[in-house]
Amino acid sequence: RIVYSDASNTGFGGYMVEHGLHVAPGSWLEHEAKQSSTWRELVAVGRVLQAIASKLANMRVRWFTDNQNVVRILQVGSAKPYLQSEAVTVFGLCLTNNIRLEPEWIPREENHIADYISRIVDHDDWSLDPIIFKTLDDLWGPHTVDRFATHYNAQLERFNSRYACPG
Repeated sequence: RIVYSDASNTGFGGYMVEHGLHVAPGSWLEHEAKQSSTWRELVAVGRVLQAIASKLANMRVRWFTDNQNVVRILQVGSAKPYLQSEAVTVFGLCLTNNIRLEPEWIPREENHIADYISRIVDHDDWSLDPIIFKTLDDLWGPHTVDRFATHYNAQLERFNSRYACPG
């Protein structure tokens, strides 16, 4: 399988070539957007991988990123704990799903589709206020699936999202 990922100031994104450009975009929380570009690119790998891991299970995956630091960190780790922690998360996802990840660097201009996906902003990304959700859940629950959510605003463990996303 072949996967491309990228990170921008507003979000992350990636796609798997073999599944009709199966996309996995997402937005950064405010504190995440302030992190280093290497952190954002590494977390993008982890979140895209988590979103499509079931489609990559038991596979050898060539993973393309335009960040040379990320390729190196995924191959040998990092001395910086906050980056090493993210690399370990990726490694754990690979172990759990029996994925052989082969990270490769490509020039930025060859990663334009993943770059575009990383800049998708979902203006319809809304959810109920948590207090209102709890009130409705108390009245008519318990509910088991949040039908309009993403990995960062889901109010239940199980949720549906417009795009593939972690969780």
